[in-house]
Amino acid sequence: MSENEHENKIEDIKSRLYDPVDTVTHRVHEGVLHTINHKVEPEWRNEEINNALSMRKPKTSIFKKFFIASIIFFFIAVGVALYMFYTGGVSVSSENIDITVIGNAFTKGGEELPLQIEVTNRNKANLELSNLLISYPSGASDDPADVVRLPRINIGTIKPGETVTKNIKVTLFGDERSDRNVNVSFDYHPEGSNAIFTKTKDYPVNISSAPLSLDIEAPDTTTSDQPVTFTIKATLNTTLPSADTVLQLTYPNNFIYEGAIPEPVFGNS
Repeated sequence: MSENEHENKIEDIKSRLYDPVDTVTHRVHEGVLHTINHKVEPEWRNEEINNALSMRKPKTSIFKKFFIASIIFFFIAVGVALYMFYTGGVSVSSENIDITVIGNAFTKGGEELPLQIEVTNRNKANLELSNLLISYPSGASDDPADVVRLPRINIGTIKPGETVTKNIKVTLFGDERSDRNVNVSFDYHPEGSNAIFTKTKDYPVNISSAPLSLDIEAPDTTTSDQPVTFTIKATLNTTLPSADTVLQLTYPNNFIYEGAIPEPVFGNS
């Protein structure tokens, strides 16, 4: 038997072996049935929901993050404010410092005016290294540089709820019925701080009468090249300082000075 014939017979046997119909007995080969277990979920599973949940969440936008941060900051600020309100805190505010000036609201020009200054600390903390500075116009002019500054008044520490009182005297000058301001400046250090803070207050005083009044008698008209006489009367309404009082005259253009009684001490004025 050749090799090819042998292989053909083997293939023929395989074909009959796996053929479901037996070509000899003409019987159909049936397989044995076996139980197959299938895993069944106890509850209905929604595939769409599961797929949606498994999807990646989108990133939060920067505007949403900023909005959330703003809300958090707002509630923190409200909490801090409520805490400071109910506990009193330890901060110092100039609004809780009262400066009160007690004295006459009017005075005669050139007379000494006594004033009482009260400083009250309504803060919850001490005011340390505090001082009072008093200044007022030195004369009748409104020049802010022409002022009198009293010596610095050292107060020291003012405790919470404490009131410190200081007495001063000022001398004011000005036209009758004019107002002159006495400036009160309070410097202090909040407890536990090296910073210097200042609170100021102006106390207006009305000049009831001028310290010096002048009356001038002179003709309303004159003729060219004719002499003109001016009579000037100065009246003191108060006691002026020890310094000499000076009266100065200024003549119109083209007027020629001829003489005065008493004679001027400087030039012809």
